[in-house]
Amino acid sequence: ERLRELEAEEARTHAFHARPLPKTTFEKAFSPKLPHRVAGSIDPQLASDARALARAEFDRRQRERELAMQQEKEAEERLKLEEEERSIKEYRKTLVHKARPVPQYDWSRAAPVEPPTPPPLTHPESPVFATDQRLGR
Repeated sequence: ERLRELEAEEARTHAFHARPLPKTTFEKAFSPKLPHRVAGSIDPQLASDARALARAEFDRRQRERELAMQQEKEAEERLKLEEEERSIKEYRKTLVHKARPVPQYDWSRAAPVEPPTPPPLTHPESPVFATDQRLGR
């Protein structure tokens, strides 16, 4: 008898036994409950839209700043050129030779001019040549 029980139990363990179906198989599928609102257009506030506006404002200010810097640079260059032209004109004016008028002297009050005194006469002296010393003269 014990042998039969063991064989029966072994047959039961080797027999195919399918798992039962899940309980949700025969239930109705889930469907979410929608709110009772009228479908309308919702205008979402996207961060990219705000970023695009901020970037456009930044670009506008950047262009204004660059334009102001360019105008300032042009004004400085213009002033520098004017200063150079002015200094060149002044330099050229200094290069022009202007004749001075002949001074007018009152010769009646001038000091009398004395003729220069001649220098004293020199006394001639025979030169001493090195050849004379060599020759014993």
